[in-house]
Amino acid sequence: MPTLGQGTTARGIISSQTDTINEKRDISEAIDFLSPFDTPFLDLVGRDSLKTPCVQITHEWLEDQLEGRSGTLGAAHVANDGQLTLAGTEYKLLLPGDLVQVGAVVYRVTGNAPGSNPVLVDVIRSSSGSGGSATDAAAANAAAWFKIGHAAPEGGAARTDAIKTGLGIPYNYTQILKDWIIVTGTMEAIDRYGYANERAYQEEKVLRKLAIDLEYQLLYGVRFLEAGPPRISTMGGLQEFVLFPGMLNSWDTVLNLSGARLIEDNINTIMQNIWDNGGSVDFIVVNGTNKRIITEWASPRIRTAQGERTAGSSIAVYESDFGLVDILLNRWLRASDIVFGDRSMIGIGPLTSRMFTSRLLPHTIDGTWYELLGEYTMEVHKAQLAWGWIYNTSTAF
Repeated sequence: MPTLGQGTTARGIISSQTDTINEKRDISEAIDFLSPFDTPFLDLVGRDSLKTPCVQITHEWLEDQLEGRSGTLGAAHVANDGQLTLAGTEYKLLLPGDLVQVGAVVYRVTGNAPGSNPVLVDVIRSSSGSGGSATDAAAANAAAWFKIGHAAPEGGAARTDAIKTGLGIPYNYTQILKDWIIVTGTMEAIDRYGYANERAYQEEKVLRKLAIDLEYQLLYGVRFLEAGPPRISTMGGLQEFVLFPGMLNSWDTVLNLSGARLIEDNINTIMQNIWDNGGSVDFIVVNGTNKRIITEWASPRIRTAQGERTAGSSIAVYESDFGLVDILLNRWLRASDIVFGDRSMIGIGPLTSRMFTSRLLPHTIDGTWYELLGEYTMEVHKAQLAWGWIYNTSTAF
């Protein structure tokens, strides 16, 4: 007879005491059982919501957007000089035949665009009339222009010089999140009260901690890679894609309140700027302090029907000029921060086959040792168009 641990052979199949070492058990679905108040952002977006499957340590996705159709003048316009100087390279956004309005005057582009500045134009409509009755008007430097549309001539030739937008390739890294549990021989042997399985009980506690780690990463993670060996990579969160570039590049969707108390106009300003840029907001993430402030605004508008016995108020949905917005209360968000987002513009998910799992490790102790591990990343689409951030708000109610 073989001694304990040597293993046996029967019908060509080798079995031993350590056959189950490194066998993984998928526990990622247990995240769904965590309280949404512990991981509300993860709960909102979903633990497997990537638009593009993650198959590499560097996860990439494609982005594109329509070409711009508005801008500002790069120099003052002199009435009747037949040209408009657009700011920067905005002339590349136009073609001969485009209709452009500046103030009350509508022009038809006749030449130079999309190759060079200034753009040659004819006046076709103004407040004085159309065609030959239209009179031009001077316009100041930095005056706004916008494209109405394109009027192609009958029988016109196809153009090959129109500007096309290039595909952007944003990226993020994957991040390994892991922890360990030990179930001692004694704990395996004794009777328990309140729960039946020591391993499952310990796994639930550790998974809760890892899920909170992931929640923090989604908000405040910094994108970083050290090739190694050993390789260390961390995934960037919304702070990496929205707050930092917004602060650096003065985005109008990122606002510093410099310690001032949040007011309702701040919320609507960010939402309008996102809308003006072509995006939309369907949720706002707040901590307890700013949640109370938002509820305070709405309290005078709340009415209690006769017969109701519950007093108080709490706002879960905010009705703005730009649509209904869910208010997501998140205990892990800094009290001085408010995040604006569109849930269709974000994705979270594992590297292929690297969802949260639990596996048995080799025995080196009196008991069993398990490792819980997952490797995840996130996508943030249209960071400047669909997202916003207010920071440095007052933390006092």
